[in-house]
Amino acid sequence: MKSILLLLAMMIASPMMVNAQLVISEFLAINDSINQDGDGGFSDWIEIHNPTENAVALEGFVLTDDPEFDLGEADTFWRLPAGQLAAGGYLIVFASGKDRSGSEEWHADFSLGESEYLALVTPDGLTKLTEFGPDYPRQRTDISYGLKPGTVDQWQYFKAPTPGKANNSGFDGFVADTKFSVDRGFHREPFQLEITTATEGATIYYTTDGRTPSKGNIFSGPIGAIYDGPITVDATAVIRAVALKTGFESTNVDTHTYIFVEDVIRQSADQEGWPTEWLGDGGNGTFPADYEMDPEVTEDPAYKDLMDDALLALPSLSLVTDPDHLFSTRDGIYQRPQQSGPDWERPVSAELIHPDGTRGFQIDAGVRIQGGHTREPAKNPKHSFRLLFKKEYGAAKLNYRFFEEDSAVAEFDTLILRGGGNQSWLHHNTFLGDNRGRAQYVRDQWAKDAQRAMGHPGAHNRMVHLYINGLYWGLYNPTERPTAAFGESYLGGVKEDYDALNSGEAKDGDLVAYNDLFDRARKDLADQANYDALTEVLDIEGFTDYMILNQYGGNLDWDHHNWYAMRNRNGGKWRFFAWDSEFFFIDVEDNVITDDNARNPSEIFQELVKNEDYVRYLGDRIQKHLFNDGVLTEAAVLESWEKRSADVELALVGESARWGDYRRDVHSRGTPLLLLTRDGAWMDERNRLLNDYFPKRNEEVIKQYRRLNLYPIPGAPEFQQHGGSVNPDAEVKVSIPGSIFTPRGDIYITTDGSDPRKEDGSPNPAA
Repeated sequence: MKSILLLLAMMIASPMMVNAQLVISEFLAINDSINQDGDGGFSDWIEIHNPTENAVALEGFVLTDDPEFDLGEADTFWRLPAGQLAAGGYLIVFASGKDRSGSEEWHADFSLGESEYLALVTPDGLTKLTEFGPDYPRQRTDISYGLKPGTVDQWQYFKAPTPGKANNSGFDGFVADTKFSVDRGFHREPFQLEITTATEGATIYYTTDGRTPSKGNIFSGPIGAIYDGPITVDATAVIRAVALKTGFESTNVDTHTYIFVEDVIRQSADQEGWPTEWLGDGGNGTFPADYEMDPEVTEDPAYKDLMDDALLALPSLSLVTDPDHLFSTRDGIYQRPQQSGPDWERPVSAELIHPDGTRGFQIDAGVRIQGGHTREPAKNPKHSFRLLFKKEYGAAKLNYRFFEEDSAVAEFDTLILRGGGNQSWLHHNTFLGDNRGRAQYVRDQWAKDAQRAMGHPGAHNRMVHLYINGLYWGLYNPTERPTAAFGESYLGGVKEDYDALNSGEAKDGDLVAYNDLFDRARKDLADQANYDALTEVLDIEGFTDYMILNQYGGNLDWDHHNWYAMRNRNGGKWRFFAWDSEFFFIDVEDNVITDDNARNPSEIFQELVKNEDYVRYLGDRIQKHLFNDGVLTEAAVLESWEKRSADVELALVGESARWGDYRRDVHSRGTPLLLLTRDGAWMDERNRLLNDYFPKRNEEVIKQYRRLNLYPIPGAPEFQQHGGSVNPDAEVKVSIPGSIFTPRGDIYITTDGSDPRKEDGSPNPAA
């Protein structure tokens, strides 16, 4: 960077130079984003200042990070090259380890760390002009350390580093983090909570209503109370604390949620400080707010003794934020849920609390309302959320194994908290419609599980109970979001490499390659050259399995929306991802195979089936997944569905108490008006799926493919034993499936792993 040395004013007109006192005036030991070097990186840096009235010759001065440095041992120090530093000038030396002294910028041969030795020494090695040792104070990311303005021996931290310039006002140190004597979690007995800090003279402020504690300013008084002794905690509570001291950087805000299950069960409709109405679309109109755990459920003999277990059946995720961030009628995101984007993102604390005491997490993040139609209070008062992990709030990533599957990563920059819309007890359609009656709460999760089981990347989900500022909000289903960061985690590269789309809208990158995908798909794919050109940019196996999955599920709310797609620009092919698959498994005869929506996956599929080779390939994938032990066979679907169904069966008692009466007692939308419960509507739909839908669906979908000539009669040859171990002398019989009326033909077999069929359709000579 040529500008750096010019900025530092190293060259002066007069050749007269004096070896005078220099000083390290500022350094940044953990650099993430301050003062980019010429290589495009953010190296640590050291600022050397000439406070004298004369220019100084720099050659021979020594920088070292070794307290035992020896001028006889070259690897213990780094000498400044020839140059001149003007009176009052500043010089930046990057502590990058690159050992470079070119004409544009200088790089020492060492780097800095959180806490270690640093010194500037005269050329003869006898005088330490500035010394931090044996260790300089602990350093923080992007916060520099240097001389307090107007002093020669007082040091401060600076939140706004000034490389190459005079230091601004800073602060003397950091207040030690607050410590809570009792950790977040579930409790049954009252306890005394103590909050402390190791910094003498610091004052602790705390709140119990979700607001950020503060001593306030000249325009407003303190937020919260000054901690002056143990706090009695005898009910569900959210306690936030901060420690402050004049001249010091305050602590971050610590947040702890304490859940008393018996208190949650008695959660009433009247909540002091909470709005009694939620705003309607665009901030117009109102709808009644609902906070109650319905006594008709909590006191029902069928559920009363299960309530504790229901609320402890899953981990709990606690969101804590200033109530105005949610419920201000002007800019609260829950009162204005149809607003979106960064302007409608608010700070929040998120805590994952396991009932068995397993380590969870607490992280400060951003939160937005998530979703489409479920944003509208008239359609759904239980909104979904999106958590965003950013440096402006705290950690830039959530580092935690949030999802249980081994295939899931443990680092996230966002999570979607799905509250449920379609096929949920809160849907605005009438019960006979029959969204509410079909509620199972696992359809989307099952679809994503199935996509991964078919051998492809797919988002992970899990179930949690959600609390907002200590109030139970119901059953939620957090999931990954298949955007660029997801691609980086599961497909490689960095997120800047990716184009990622949500239902055709670019969320990362652009639409250039997606437009090219359709340019290729719209050419005559019966022509093999055109077909080959499409497969150069489309993951044909993953795409085919994605289509089979949605066609098997009879997905009625797709594909005009509810899908994600992405590709890595560095040679990656387009992949499609299951998303919001709540309209799976409605009627056993539902058929979406013929769907053909422009610029959506179904259009690509309809173009592909014009190619005979692709139809044969499609048949192979149908054979793989809908026959034998495939992912979409009756036995496999029953097993995977019952596994996910079991995940929510007990927890749904809590959801029923929280929201099962909403359309009957709070905001009616149509008839009949029913209390929706686990053993009622949910169990009826579960039994329908297990007894009437899944046993018939596989056969029905195969018939649908056959009617469209996408799967042949007869099907693939059947093996007497489908894989596995056999005795050395055992016969393995192969036959053509069907009845005596099924057309017969020859069966071609290979035993060397090769395809019995050649690319031109003729039998393989080795078969």
